Amino acid sequence: MPGLMRLRQTKTIEIEVPGLGARMESARKQKGISVSALCRQAQISRNYWYELVEERINGALEEPTFRRIEAALEVDFKVQFND
Repeated sequence: MPGLMRLRQTKTIEIEVPGLGARMESARKQKGISVSALCRQAQISRNYWYELVEERINGALEEPTFRRIEAALEVDFKVQFND
């Protein structure tokens, strides 16, 4: 009996969200959480955080990372990754 081969397809959806970096930084300040604490909770580096809020990242912010940032800030930025 032949083995079972699994195939996987990864779908990439890119959306633009103008001003998201400023909104994330504003939410951080409103919550009163330090950059270091936020970065620990979201599992990102401080440098990456500053690249995000200044909207100068190379590449795109991946959804799991974005959702961890939302969770750390206890906020929903209402960004949907639908195709």
